[in-house]
Amino acid sequence: MKMSLLFTSQQLFHHNLTFIKTLPMNLKQISRIIMLCLFVSSATAQPGKQTTTGNSTFAFELFKSIFKKDSNVFLSPYSISSALAMTYAGARNETEQQMSRVLHYDLNQVNTHQGFFEINSTLGKIANDSTIKLSIANTLWKSETYWFKKDYLELTQKYYYASIFPLKGAKPINDWADKKTNGKIKEIVKDTDLDNARLVLTNAIYFKGDWITAFDEKKTKKVKFRTINNKEIDVDMMFQVNEAKYFEDAKNQILELPYKGESIVMTIILPKENSSIFDLASTIDYKLFSNYNAELIKQKVNIYLPKFSITSEFHLEKVLPEMGIPDAFSIQEADFTGMSAGLSISKVIHKAFIEVNEKGSAAAAATAVII
Repeated sequence: MKMSLLFTSQQLFHHNLTFIKTLPMNLKQISRIIMLCLFVSSATAQPGKQTTTGNSTFAFELFKSIFKKDSNVFLSPYSISSALAMTYAGARNETEQQMSRVLHYDLNQVNTHQGFFEINSTLGKIANDSTIKLSIANTLWKSETYWFKKDYLELTQKYYYASIFPLKGAKPINDWADKKTNGKIKEIVKDTDLDNARLVLTNAIYFKGDWITAFDEKKTKKVKFRTINNKEIDVDMMFQVNEAKYFEDAKNQILELPYKGESIVMTIILPKENSSIFDLASTIDYKLFSNYNAELIKQKVNIYLPKFSITSEFHLEKVLPEMGIPDAFSIQEADFTGMSAGLSISKVIHKAFIEVNEKGSAAAAATAVII
């Protein structure tokens, strides 16, 4: 199985739980980092494979929905999909069908939840590899004065290993996110976000890995980095010549950088001078990414990669209805009777962090679905 971090800019994209950035051969027209995205990109068994394909398809569609021309984008679609999958377990009728279409879940809910179980179990095995750190956690924060169906709560525990705690304001949730992301995300909700909340479903992901071949700090130099607004800024640019999996077509260059253990990689897609990040953002999808991935061949590459860190925050309660899930966010139309009566989603909050340096990468993400 593979988990991936998607990184896009006037140079870059994603593959396994990974980050990637490649500037083979020259430094002309380097452009600003646009996006990074953590998600599972392949699995080995059914229904995990179907869930993986659905998650990855949603990842690219979500990126296109939130992509803007003037800002960096860093997110974890897998974290978002996981939190919403636990919510989907309580959805029924039209609400269930809308979530299934947009999030690419199986309408046979058992298949969806079994798929997430298989993915998380496989990632748990990867996490046992001493060469990397990888953790995924799910928790339900439940109002003590509101009744939820026992079979719903048991399902989240069975398939998502979800802990269940009483909902007592923002601090316990934020303390949990801080701990599960190794201090990278200290706040995911505010007390004002929890007005009238009956349930908060949270997911957190943390990753830290070293490159198989580290960059030599002595070779890191200050260079001019041209942004998509055609402004030049100084950045610390790392450099190495290495045997790496690489492919290019008429529009893009694609590079894969593995972390120690080789179960996780960073994949980078760099638009060529005759293309742009806007062209890539409009055309990239899971099929194209998979095709690129299949064409990668190991060869010698001059790799230039900037050191960077990004922290992003997204409120998806407007984006997801626009993508085709309006009922779940409507007090009048939402049907979550699989968990309890009279519920709808009020907010979906997502935060993500990444840092890339000569030694390797660290990334974290947290998602809160407020019911």
